[in-house]
Amino acid sequence: MHYRIKLIGEYKTPRKPWLNITMSGYSFENEGYAHKFHTILEAKSWLNHLEACGQKVFMTWHDESKDAKDFYGSWGEVNRDYLARV
Repeated sequence: MHYRIKLIGEYKTPRKPWLNITMSGYSFENEGYAHKFHTILEAKSWLNHLEACGQKVFMTWHDESKDAKDFYGSWGEVNRDYLARV
């Protein structure tokens, strides 16, 4: 299980919506470059930082294990109520 952060557009989905973290900072890129957070607390810290900078973002969870519901794995949006309690 890992977590990713995705950018929301005003009127449509951005072409490069996934958060990518590098040694020189961060940017939003294609899914192949998306940073995979291994803990929800680390992802929440980045989510809060980006929201404080005025970005409209949300967090997704990704399960690529063999027990996932479909062949390619399962994923979905992390519930905001759950994030408030973590």
